[in-house]
Amino acid sequence: MRLLRSAAFQISAALTLIILISTLAVSYVILRKEKELFTREILSRWHFQARTLARDLTEPMLYEDIYTLYALLKHTVETNPDLLGAELRSKNLNLHLRYPRDHFSPTGALVISEAITSPDLGTLGEIRLFLRRGVISERLLATEKRLLLLVLVILINSILAALWVARRVVHPVLVLNREAQRIARGEFGHTVKISAVGEIRELVETFNRMSQSLKEMVEELKRTHERMARAEMLAALGQFAAGVAHEIKNPLTSISLLVELAARGRARPEDFEILRKEIRRLDHIVKSFLDFAKSRREDLPREKVQLNNLVEEVLTILRPQARRQGVEIRAELSELPLFESSPEALKQILLNLALNALQAMPEGGRLTVRTALKDGKVWLSVEDTGPGIPEDIRRRIFEPFFTTKPEGTGLGLSITHNLVKALSGEIHIHSREGAGTRVEIELPLSPEEQDEEKNTPPSH
Repeated sequence: MRLLRSAAFQISAALTLIILISTLAVSYVILRKEKELFTREILSRWHFQARTLARDLTEPMLYEDIYTLYALLKHTVETNPDLLGAELRSKNLNLHLRYPRDHFSPTGALVISEAITSPDLGTLGEIRLFLRRGVISERLLATEKRLLLLVLVILINSILAALWVARRVVHPVLVLNREAQRIARGEFGHTVKISAVGEIRELVETFNRMSQSLKEMVEELKRTHERMARAEMLAALGQFAAGVAHEIKNPLTSISLLVELAARGRARPEDFEILRKEIRRLDHIVKSFLDFAKSRREDLPREKVQLNNLVEEVLTILRPQARRQGVEIRAELSELPLFESSPEALKQILLNLALNALQAMPEGGRLTVRTALKDGKVWLSVEDTGPGIPEDIRRRIFEPFFTTKPEGTGLGLSITHNLVKALSGEIHIHSREGAGTRVEIELPLSPEEQDEEKNTPPSH
């Protein structure tokens, strides 16, 4: 099948077919002309012979010499194997003589007739010669054989010519196609060295220039990407350090003051409770930082999971808090197949989103969790009826340390975003002020799609 789809085969077949059809059309025209020519030639020759015989029969007809008349008819038939027989008819076209007398049937024969006339008496009768119809077809068959041989010779030559053309034209294109596939795989800089002429040669030269240009561009892009990655890493490190310093500054300040008071013996019992609270706050901050660092891993342990079961587990944990806040929890779960993912990461994602939704509805509302299978993807949706997220905040919602909550670290949604990306998924936020927020998670169903997502370079 690959040979049939190849350009060389298709071009060769097309050229051969065109030449074959042209040859057959010319042969058909030649055969028709030959048939017409043979028919006219044979009829003309036999009409001439019939006229000659009519002149020879004139005198015996005048004297009614039956013997001579019969002898002439017999001689004519026996000396011409193409004749089936001959008839001599009277002036009134009544049968006068016939040769041979037996085993002769003029049905289906070609009739050549000529009048027997006398200058003095006018028409004396008519001679009829019965010619075999196969005479023309036999002559035509010989011509067909010669034409068939000619068609075979032309066909063989056309195949050889088509193969030669295919090699001269298609072979360079096939080589270019193979090299283009190497470039598509990222092997830049390869050049093509083949002998070609005309436009094909220009195409080869253009391809070689393009390959070299792509190699230079890719190398420059790599250098630029490395510089940008270093700059981004330094910026992220600076932002992370600033976030850490900002988050631990206040607890450390409080702890330092309380320790100093304790050293002077001026600490009160309630100061130790404050000290324990600040230490717990530092522990929470450090734990959040560790969760954020872990969420950026791409080698999360995977196993076959049933997402609906994980949703039920998380909602069971959240229902007591939801009841205290007056929040109604709805689970609209579609039937889902098992798929390969990280159950702990999925629980963390769902828990973070659900807690954010509950925090957005302190006076009550409705929390809806949905699952679905669409276009070969697993979808998880968490929707609340809270106040919604303003546009300016929505743009920065996944930034580390960005938060609008006094007690928050600004890492919850950043962790969620990193976990979704580590699972080769996508996260979408739909929100309108006063109309609530819906967060949708899109996850690949098969490991092949996960690998494809990982290998796909990010778009800028």
